[in-house]
This record gives sequence, C-alpha cells and structure tokens, in this order.
Amino acid sequence: MKKIKWIIIIIIIVITIGGISFLYSIFGNIKYDLKNINENQKREIIALLNCSEISNNIELKEIQVPKVYKDIYYDIYFKTINEDIKKYITESDIYGRDLKELDNNNYCCTIYRKDDKSIDILEGIVNGSNTTSSSNDLDAVEDYIQKSNNIENNQSNNNSEDVTQKILDNKVVHSGIIENIDEKSIYYFDGDSKKLNFQKNSFSYINGRTFMAMELADVKVGDYIYPYNKQILVFRNLSGEDLNQELLYNLTLTNEERIVFVNSVEIEEINVTAENTAIVKITYGDIIGNDLTNERFSELVEFNTNTKYYSKGHNINSVNDLDNAKGNINSILLEKDSIKKKNPAIVISFECDDT
Repeated sequence: MKKIKWIIIIIIIVITIGGISFLYSIFGNIKYDLKNINENQKREIIALLNCSEISNNIELKEIQVPKVYKDIYYDIYFKTINEDIKKYITESDIYGRDLKELDNNNYCCTIYRKDDKSIDILEGIVNGSNTTSSSNDLDAVEDYIQKSNNIENNQSNNNSEDVTQKILDNKVVHSGIIENIDEKSIYYFDGDSKKLNFQKNSFSYINGRTFMAMELADVKVGDYIYPYNKQILVFRNLSGEDLNQELLYNLTLTNEERIVFVNSVEIEEINVTAENTAIVKITYGDIIGNDLTNERFSELVEFNTNTKYYSKGHNINSVNDLDNAKGNINSILLEKDSIKKKNPAIVISFECDDT
C-alpha cells in the first residue's frame, strides 16, 4: 500500500513539474544578452529610456521578452544604475516607461507599447542583432522620443498655473525645481507638488549662489528657481567641485553684495598656530539646504590678527574663543583672492550668534 502511495506521489510530482515547464514554455520570458550589441543599437535603446544625454554612463545587461505578450512590452535590465539614470527615466510623465527596483539595487525598465514604434524598435534589435542602424534611422528614433516627450509635456503644462503677473507684482510665489522649458515658458513644481509656470522672457536671471547675472540660455531643467524682487534667482543643479566653487564664492560676498541667502557654515577642527592665528577646518553644504543635493564640503581657512569678530554674546573675540562658536555661526566672510590659492583662505570677518 505504501509503495503504491509513493508511486502516486512521484507521478503527481512529475506531472506538476512537466506542467510548470510546459506553461513556462508558453508563458515564460525569452532573454536577449545585450553585451554584443553595437553602439548604434545601444543608442536606440537609450533613446527609448529618455537617457540620450547620459548615454556614456549606462551599461545594459539584457532584454527579457514575454513569449506570449511579445508585442506588448519589453523589460530592459541594467548592469549598474545610478541616481542620474533613475532621474532621466522617471522625470517624464510619458506613458510607456516604468522603472522598477527588483532587489539589491537591481533595476529593470519596462517599455510598453505606446504605439507601434517603440516596440518595433526593440523587436528589430533582438531579432536582427547583426544589423546596424543607419544614422538616419537613429535620428528618427531620437526624434520620435523627443516628440513623445513634447506631447506629454504639453498636456501637463496646460494644467499649470501661470504666476508671471504675481512675480511682476512682487507677490510671494513659491520656489521649486524646473521640470520643463519650452519656447515661451518655464515650468516647475513648488513644495506642494503644484505645477507653476512663468513667461521666461519677462524676467532677468541671477545665479542664486554667486549673485552674478545669468543668460536665459544657461537656465536648465533640474535647476532650482526662487522668484525674488521681480527677478528669478537660479540655483544651478551642480555637484562636486563645480558646486563647491559656487559655494566658496558665496562666502566672499558682503551683506551688501548678497541678495537673499547666506551660506551656512560649521566649524569642525581648530588648530591654533600662533597667538592670534588659527587654521580652521570648516564644513558647508548648499545654500538652499537639501532641495537639490545633500553634498557637504570642507575647506581650511585662516583666522589671523586682521580678522574681525562680531559676537552677539561678546564671548568670541579671538582664535582662542572659537570653540564657543561651534553650532552658532551666523556668517563668515573670506577674502576673494585667497579662495583661488592653495593656502588656506583668509577670514576677513566672522559673525556668531552665541549668547
């Protein structure tokens, strides 16, 4: 009896495995390795991902296609992915792309059939891996993606509030990150995720960190804008040394030269080298906080006999008192020429909110 029971169990297991294999052969995925595709084919895929501007940073792994629904969607898998790639793929509202996190920082982007063109492009790549698209074909792919972006952006832009007159009337208007720029207007989302726009040729533009005049052509999607005094302050979407240089320059501006924001600074290390001289390590981040980046930077600066101290509580009057300034710094002014030299930048004045 037991022998018959085990035979029945084995038969059921075999049938189950066979059934699963059969169903997978019908409904499973076909995998296409992308390591041998040529540069033109890679460019086509990247165009569909809306990542043409950062194509050099993208490493593709494979495409998976459902056997049954082959003409409906394709899954594109990445070898590696970073925040820039995520941003470019997801910043548009276009129906047809869906970036999904799988596990351990593995991602795939599903390309749905928005119309015949998108799937046809991928199908042509996986079915003709030895063919090379012509330059005209590639331009047509990127033109198709751009037109798709424009259609979706126009639909979204129509639902935004025009705040041009409010800015011209010097009324309070929320700031935010630029989402789109067209021939007429700049569009952005405020902190409440409300989409706003203004007529771009109606205003002058000023770098929000250096307070130097900017050309409209230098204002980009991803920058942070702050309407102020009938003009637009622009905090460029920078990182690394480019951002550091703008923040350092901000520390050389007097109260009269600044328009609105003052860079925040913290003291990290103090090394008194003489009676009235100290080499101090300061740290600082972006002026507008973490709206664009949470990067922080450090710099060595020199307090000396010419440094002027402004202490609210009258407790900080020399380098020997700098420990009391930690966590209470209001502003610091550096000598302009000194930030470009290898030696520590010179501190002209220092203001503290100690009590």
